[in-house]
Amino acid sequence: MSRKELPRAGLIKAALAGRITNRQAADAVQLTVRQIQRLKRRFEAGGAPALRHRSRGQPSPRRLSGKLASQIAVLMTTTYAGFNDVHLTEKLREVHGLAVCRESVRRIRLRLGRPATRPRRGPRHRRRRVCRHQLEPGRFADFGIVLRRTVSALRFHDVEGRALRVLEHLHPSNCRDVNDVG
Repeated sequence: MSRKELPRAGLIKAALAGRITNRQAADAVQLTVRQIQRLKRRFEAGGAPALRHRSRGQPSPRRLSGKLASQIAVLMTTTYAGFNDVHLTEKLREVHGLAVCRESVRRIRLRLGRPATRPRRGPRHRRRRVCRHQLEPGRFADFGIVLRRTVSALRFHDVEGRALRVLEHLHPSNCRDVNDVG
């Protein structure tokens, strides 16, 4: 039984014994009272295994037919050997009229034990820029650098007052030191 179905047996047993109401059982498993009544009948008839979902273990109705999967496997290993999943899917659709998705082709390839033509690249590391709100006055004082916030720019100054770096967002003529009075 799944995690979702596991507490149902105890709650249904308690509802059958009369210790809790159908409404309380329904609220506990987030079902309706009518569904709890149906589950009680199924529990009485077959016990806890009867509460499992009935489609468990059944084959999917959307699966590819065995004939189609074997046809794709033959084309994959002979005519289109070395094609990647996307290119093979396009060729199957254009040339052979087989409308299958890339994921189906991938599953068939994995079932055959064939590796990917070229492994996928991992995500690239992005170096994030320092945001303006993260730069606070005096934050770099430990390194002998003082940050002065100006109207349109952030300027880094060393202890002697020489500008180390300027991050300007507007025209530099609009810049002034915040500490200046006037």
